[in-house]
Amino acid sequence: MSKLKNFVISDESNLLVASKAILANHNRCVFLERDKRIIGVFSEGDLLKALLFGSNLQAQIKPFINLNFFYLTEKNLIEAKTLFLNNGISVIPVLEKKTMKLKDIITIYDVLKIY
Repeated sequence: MSKLKNFVISDESNLLVASKAILANHNRCVFLERDKRIIGVFSEGDLLKALLFGSNLQAQIKPFINLNFFYLTEKNLIEAKTLFLNNGISVIPVLEKKTMKLKDIITIYDVLKIY
């Protein structure tokens, strides 16, 4: 789980916590967790919007969470490649189907290694 540490923050976090996690994971977004379930995603673009709308880094992240996000239930690099190409994202969570718990992640770098 240590590889996933910088990809997951609480949905109760503030913009500063999200910014630091994004900086640490080098993948432009973080996944938001509530009760050990992934409920959304927060990206660098969401951070910029929040700041442009007048929020400061101590503001709660909740109003800016994207609840509609792409995920896979199995680590499938071919399917991930399609999602990356069609949606301009850089990381996909691999979640347990019923519990929505994070099992793994697929980054665009993982896909680039095989092609």
